[in-house]
Amino acid sequence: MDMPIDVTVIAPPGQSGSIVNWTDPTATDNSDENVKVTSDHNSGSEIKIGVTTVTYTAVDSYGNEATESFKITVKGISDYYTFTGTDRWHGSYFF
Repeated sequence: MDMPIDVTVIAPPGQSGSIVNWTDPTATDNSDENVKVTSDHNSGSEIKIGVTTVTYTAVDSYGNEATESFKITVKGISDYYTFTGTDRWHGSYFF
């Protein structure tokens, strides 16, 4: 499978997670073109603050199976920034 790389994102202020998008992997098989790929998380879904392992499983029509995973780390904004009384949030950055 052509898995996504591990990724780290910052959750918006006041949120307990972040919407994370990635390209779903595809799988090929040397003897079968009917490979079904499933995952325990979907691209575009909210991932909670912390480290989440996203696992994909590919199964061909003969029942042969391969499993691979990648990690998504979602950090709260306080992990990166010390707030002051004059900070303003705009999009994904402060000014």
